[in-house]
Amino acid sequence: MDLHARGVGGKVTRQHPALQQGDADCRHEGRFCRMVKTAGLQERLAARYGRPNLAYKINKDPDERWEWSDAHEVALVQNIGAMHDCAPRVYAVEAAKPGFYAHVLDWVSAGHEPTLEALRRLLATIKTYDIGTRKIVSIENRHPKWDIVTGVTNWSREAFLDWGGYYLEEPEAYREMVVERLSVHISTVFKGTPSETTYQGLEALGIPGDRDLQHRLEVMRWGDIAWGGKDVLDIGCNLGAFCFEAANAGARRVVGVDVPFIASPMRHAANLLRYWNMDFYGLGLPAFADRIAAHSGLDNFDVVLALSVCRHIGGYAPWIATLVKPGGTLILETHGDQSPAEYEADLRRDFASVELAGYTTDVKTRGVFIYRKGD
Repeated sequence: MDLHARGVGGKVTRQHPALQQGDADCRHEGRFCRMVKTAGLQERLAARYGRPNLAYKINKDPDERWEWSDAHEVALVQNIGAMHDCAPRVYAVEAAKPGFYAHVLDWVSAGHEPTLEALRRLLATIKTYDIGTRKIVSIENRHPKWDIVTGVTNWSREAFLDWGGYYLEEPEAYREMVVERLSVHISTVFKGTPSETTYQGLEALGIPGDRDLQHRLEVMRWGDIAWGGKDVLDIGCNLGAFCFEAANAGARRVVGVDVPFIASPMRHAANLLRYWNMDFYGLGLPAFADRIAAHSGLDNFDVVLALSVCRHIGGYAPWIATLVKPGGTLILETHGDQSPAEYEADLRRDFASVELAGYTTDVKTRGVFIYRKGD
């Protein structure tokens, strides 16, 4: 998989023109960047990222620096703002044309005065995460940060748009915060005391796990799945090990669902690791299963993962099958003390093909089923 074609892990994606002849042009012009939305561009971005209403924000100078901050650095900080409801979310950095870099982000209209609550959210976010700016301001300006963030042309009421030049003053502190929330806090909840390992682990952040990821991937025949362009849902995603594997293999959209205290820091983990087109939702299942579609905009998925989770969500039920697209696949791992036979009758009712792929044996013995839905 060519990661340069996906914006994964901070790579710049393949270039394609921001505007093509015949597109209806809609743009906001700023001092350093312009936001561009056209019907043709939106169609291409929707096909690539699986999201509607996307646009380009393109720097006007042929440089990867955005007002003295790296384009990826700006995206990371802006996405912190998006998590606190004061910025449009960035999903990738692309080469819009040779030498010119674009953020792929949600389209919003500029030039609207910010609400007082939006200003409060923005300033609280800047303070909480120790966000600085490299913007050049005159020496007479006694309150440069305040003046920069309150300019009406930089706002869309609830969203601050001009994140160029912003950066984390202490990026390692942000990383340490994410690691602590994922390791110490989560292991304490599940194990009753701080532990050196979590259930899945997250190797990219140096968090070891109790489960053997490679062993599980082999039993699931992960490499036999054509992941390119697929929409993937992981129910009970934990620290997102399979979410990241699916994205690395070429999946288009990846959605992880778990309890809120896991999903919240996982959003920061995906941001830190620059998997910007990945979503984590904190939902109690099955009560709020309908919110998966409401949040993601996807009614169903090409691949659904339910790995040692059914006992925690009320058992297997037809609502899980409804999340699988016609022709799609469900991969289900049982719990350690369950017989695979407990699942077979219900799943044969909902799927055209049922296959026991094998058993994971890293922690207890668990059956792994691969179910394929009829077209």
